[in-house]
Amino acid sequence: MIGIVIPSKREANSFVNLIKNLSKETIFGFSFYNGIIEGIKCSLVICGIGKVNAAAATAYLISTKRPRYLFHFGSAGALSSDLLIGDLLLYTKVIEHDFYSSFSIPQVFPELIVQGKLFDNFLEYVEENDILIKKVKAASGDEDVYSHKRKKELLITHQADVVDWESFSFLHVCKISKMDCLIIRAVSDLSENNTKNEFFGNIDKSIGRICEIFIKFLKKAIIVK
Repeated sequence: MIGIVIPSKREANSFVNLIKNLSKETIFGFSFYNGIIEGIKCSLVICGIGKVNAAAATAYLISTKRPRYLFHFGSAGALSSDLLIGDLLLYTKVIEHDFYSSFSIPQVFPELIVQGKLFDNFLEYVEENDILIKKVKAASGDEDVYSHKRKKELLITHQADVVDWESFSFLHVCKISKMDCLIIRAVSDLSENNTKNEFFGNIDKSIGRICEIFIKFLKKAIIVK
């Protein structure tokens, strides 16, 4: 059994369409899609936007569905000038950029590393097959980034490559639960003044690229079967 956590229905549609013997259930407001992908039992949950939703949905998925591995997919805004819209992203580190404490001097932002057997197997797979995917550090927090000023602040403060809302919470719950996980996202926008239009104009193509590489990995990876 594998679990998949995705923020929005639009980001999830391509993956839901791959599920055979599909059944749907709604629990505590979360939509779960259960079935089979490439011969592997799976449960996909649309967690909703933001840290709290991501944490709650991930925790519920782990505690009730008992997956062996967890995947987190979605879009991301580029902070680094080296990234282009459509680029595939393999997360290696995630920092919680909107964590503030007046008792911490200097301010310390929580940071987590993505590691484990699933990560190692996926990295080996992409290297052996010459798949272009960029290893990145993400800044995660409940904030839309749509100005050059804010983009530059996050880039300088956290030395992060991309920004998103949910990945830190997903990874944090996986760490607490000792769950092997993988985070793959794709650049949907450049975190500038045109973020909204870029996001809606590119999201389907960006997610489609993730879906394609995910299916190819499942066909090759023995560890998840």
